[in-house]
Amino acid sequence: MPAIAPVSTYVGGPTLLIEWGGIRLLTDPTLDPAPATYTSPTTILEKVQGPALGRDALLPLDAVLLSHDHHFDNLDWLGRELLAEAGRVITTQAGAARLGENAFGLAPWQSHVLAYGGRTASTEYLVASSEYYVLVTRYSVLATRYSSLVLNSPPVSTQSRCDG
Repeated sequence: MPAIAPVSTYVGGPTLLIEWGGIRLLTDPTLDPAPATYTSPTTILEKVQGPALGRDALLPLDAVLLSHDHHFDNLDWLGRELLAEAGRVITTQAGAARLGENAFGLAPWQSHVLAYGGRTASTEYLVASSEYYVLVTRYSVLATRYSSLVLNSPPVSTQSRCDG
């Protein structure tokens, strides 16, 4: 059986639609149209470009993978409304406590398997919002104090044949 490759659609900002083996996932939903201004006690964020896809094009969603819920550049007003329509919201434990309802908080390094009608994918939570980590790859160094999620493919069996 061949491996199932994920199909990713860039929506804008941190928002990505991932379709993988029949499971539909959305990262950090920022769906407000532009222009938009978000004001906090220390920062003013200006949104200058809206999403490429709207809410209706993104549904249905099996899960939202939310790195953190307390910044508008990762979860805006329409993105927050969309959370109620997702099967599950996977985020930090602190985020899940604030969001309630269908939010599920993962501890650092905890794994969670998403299973929907025989379709599965697993998520591994690398770091909670209060921790700091550095990821070094062959091509880049990324430092962040927020969360990251890693998706792992379901196990795939392969067959080889040799005639000769």
